[in-house]
Amino acid sequence: MPLKLAFAFLLFLGFSCSLLADNQDVVPLVEIVAPDTGFCTNQSSINIAVWFSAYKEQNGKSIGNVQTVELLLNGTIIATYQNPPNVKTGGANFPVTLSTLPEGTLSFQAYAYQGNKKAGLKGVSKIVTVTIDRTPPTISISPANGFILNTATPLVTVQYADALCGVNTASLIVRINGIDRTALFTVTPSQASYQLTSEMALQGGENTNTASISDKAGNVANASSTFIVRTLPPTHVGPPDGFPLTFNNAPPCCTSLARVCLAISIYSNRH
Repeated sequence: MPLKLAFAFLLFLGFSCSLLADNQDVVPLVEIVAPDTGFCTNQSSINIAVWFSAYKEQNGKSIGNVQTVELLLNGTIIATYQNPPNVKTGGANFPVTLSTLPEGTLSFQAYAYQGNKKAGLKGVSKIVTVTIDRTPPTISISPANGFILNTATPLVTVQYADALCGVNTASLIVRINGIDRTALFTVTPSQASYQLTSEMALQGGENTNTASISDKAGNVANASSTFIVRTLPPTHVGPPDGFPLTFNNAPPCCTSLARVCLAISIYSNRH
C-alpha cells in the first residue's frame, strides 16, 4: 500500500509540474502597433494602439480569454483596459497627454493578462520609444548676412542640426532671390551646398538667400541672408580703342606734356 501511494504521488507530482510548465506558455500575445518605435512628436498628446490575442493551441483554438490590458510609461502603469468577455483577439487605444512632460525619450510597453490577473499569465510587448521634441533645428546660410562679395558666383552653403530627433532633409527649401533652387543643391545629413555657375550668376548689388528645414518632429527653422555683390567693369588702361597714340607732329613741349599726362592717367587707373 505505501508503495502504491508513493507511485500515485509521483504521478500527481509529474502531472502538476507538467501543467505548471504548460501554464508558463499559456500567455496572450500583445504588441504596440502604433506608433512605431523611434517616433518623434511635438504634439500635446499621442495615441498608443495595442493589439492582443488569447493564447492558442496548435489546432488554432484559443484557450481562455484576455481580461486585462495595461499600458506602461517608463515602467509605470498609466492606463488599464478591461476586455469584454469572449473577445479572444482585439485592440485597445490609449490616449496619452504629453504637454505636461519634458522633452526627451519615453518608453512605452503593454501587458496583457490571460484570465484573472492574479493567475500571473501575462503577455509582455516589446518596448516602443517615443521622443518629445519641441525645439526647432539650428540653421545658418552662407554667404552670411551683410557680406560684400567681389564675385557673382559664390558657393552657397546651408548648415543645419537637431539635437533630439534629427533633421528631415527632405523638407529643405533653399531660395536664391526668391526662386526655389533646392534641386541644384547637394544635400547631406548636416549641410547642403551649391556652387553658382556663370549661368546662375547673381545680380550686382543686393541679393537675398533664404532657407528652411524641419526636424522629424515637425519643428521648422528658417534662415535668411542679404549681402552685396560688387562687380566692377574692366579697367581700361591707355587711350580709347582706335585713338592713335602718336606725338610725331606736335612741338616738343607738347609731346613732353602729353607723355606726362598720359603717365599720370595710367598710374591713376592702375591704383
